Amino acid sequence: MTVTAPSATVPPLSLPLAALAEREPAHARAVLVRLTALYGPGALAPQLAVHSPVPDAFVAVVAEAGGEEERAALACNACLTPPQLRLLVEVGGEAIVRAVFSPLEPEVTHRWVSVQGEAGAGAPVDEGDPLTPADLARERIRDAACTRDQALELLAAHPELTYSARVRPHYRQRSAVGTLDLAPLLHRPDRVWRSLDPLVEPAKELLSWGAVTADDLAAHLRPALVAAQALARLTRDHAPMLHDDDAANAVVRPLLHGTVKADPHAWARLADTLGTAEGTLPQALAAAAQNPSPTPRIAPPARVRPALLHLLRRLEADDVAVLLPHLAEEVASDLISGNVAIPPGMLELAHATGNRALLRKIASHPHLRDEQARRLQAYEDTEFDRILAWNKAGISAAVRRDVLAGRSPNGGGRRPIDPELRQRVLAEPQHIEASTLVYCGDPALVCMALPDCRKLRRIDLIDVVLSVWERVGPEEVAGVVTSVPDAFPKAVRALVDEALARGSAEGLVEARARFDRGKRGPAKPRAAREPWDLPARERIREHPLPREGYDEWTRSLPPEDPVLIGRPALAALHTLRWHCRDGAGPRAREAIADGVLTVLGTDPEAWSVFAQLLPDFEGTLPELAGVCAAAVHRTG
Repeated sequence: MTVTAPSATVPPLSLPLAALAEREPAHARAVLVRLTALYGPGALAPQLAVHSPVPDAFVAVVAEAGGEEERAALACNACLTPPQLRLLVEVGGEAIVRAVFSPLEPEVTHRWVSVQGEAGAGAPVDEGDPLTPADLARERIRDAACTRDQALELLAAHPELTYSARVRPHYRQRSAVGTLDLAPLLHRPDRVWRSLDPLVEPAKELLSWGAVTADDLAAHLRPALVAAQALARLTRDHAPMLHDDDAANAVVRPLLHGTVKADPHAWARLADTLGTAEGTLPQALAAAAQNPSPTPRIAPPARVRPALLHLLRRLEADDVAVLLPHLAEEVASDLISGNVAIPPGMLELAHATGNRALLRKIASHPHLRDEQARRLQAYEDTEFDRILAWNKAGISAAVRRDVLAGRSPNGGGRRPIDPELRQRVLAEPQHIEASTLVYCGDPALVCMALPDCRKLRRIDLIDVVLSVWERVGPEEVAGVVTSVPDAFPKAVRALVDEALARGSAEGLVEARARFDRGKRGPAKPRAAREPWDLPARERIREHPLPREGYDEWTRSLPPEDPVLIGRPALAALHTLRWHCRDGAGPRAREAIADGVLTVLGTDPEAWSVFAQLLPDFEGTLPELAGVCAAAVHRTG
């Protein structure tokens, strides 16, 4: 039986139905019958086949009240647990077995097919691995002659077949060569992986289905280096169950606390042995703790460094502070990733410890914010100023102007410009905008920038002169005015000449005050922040969810937020599917039961109205439930 792609006319009702099935199974059966009558036999099947974890009660409802197509479609949901699939096979018989385990069409297969790479073809991996009983069972259950009772026996003996024997999940059709083979990861938990590439994509798939947990991967993958690399890659890619730092910390931190803790000698041993350890990651951590290095310096080889850094980032800030003095400079610097926002804990750690490697990394970070840059600027450190001035991606022109001008947030006099920074600017003048350089107060840089500043007002030109005067004195002011005479109109030049003749800048200050007319008209309204600049919990209140339901920011929300305040209602249900794959399914169903079902009720007619209004409703799920309940009540 072939299950097609989800229909655009049938909304995703599996999650609300699952929540109802957990609270009121009898009413859930009645609602399922009503929705089947509304859309026609088999119309709900595409939505039931979408991969999302569901509770046992929902599977029992579909097995009892659903038709053959609905049962077969739900069986194609790869997130079913082994007992759930066995129940559907027991009720649906051979039709379920064929829907889940039989190829849709003749296909070319390879043993241990790797993930298809950029070059095109996937290469078989470890052809010499001996077949296991699970491999033989997979071939038997995929055989078209496999009966219901045989399938039940095989699934009971080898629960992993629930995932590894599935053929071509409907939502992700791949070519035969590019098909993921999940058997090596499920059938051989002690297999030694010599490369990371064949492992990552199957691991993502199995995490998404709930076939394995991140704890399973951390405990069983070998060698230890590949295990740490896999956890790092899956965390970086926001794989299901490892979608944020909190999820990654929950997996790795207990392993570290039970072994190496914050002992620099143990970490030094781990840095030396992680690349050669043949056992699992917990075994490598335990061995490092039992046999610490005599020296505490933590300097891993280059190929080990990313994996070790992933482990270090999982520690609490206090533990990292203990290890920080013992880290090689390149390791300490790389504790802060360069492609994501600086973690607040790491920012505070850098300032609390004064570690220069971390502070340099912060100064050059592309996601540096102005308030963070001001904090670095307050150190009045020449090296940090040099890095800040060159960080165009991270800070605003206003901060860069103050850095180049030698002004400190602490107040006080202006510091002389760093000679090395001056030479760098003179060599690459295009890197820093002329409108910033012109106020720096350095005569050479001001003379270079003035010809490119065509729209300076009188007050601006006076500011340029005062900046040079304050930083290096009146003699250099005369040099700037005579070197770039065309930049100064006669009126401004006369004021400058008079001030130079008196040897005092008071006349320029008074003239600046006369030219300053203050702000004209009403203040400009503050520009609204873009949606992506808002915190996730603020963004969902002010902006609608993405129509397709998925965006990285939505996965950081607690599941109660999409249920109660997410809009439109259809996008909220799409969003919640990802929460279910990240392990928050019970919380999502509880939120729906409390916030939606208590309003909507159990009347099948109310559910019929709910299903029909859902695709076009712009409000939240509770608002839609209230509308439907009121409509049915008035009709009755």
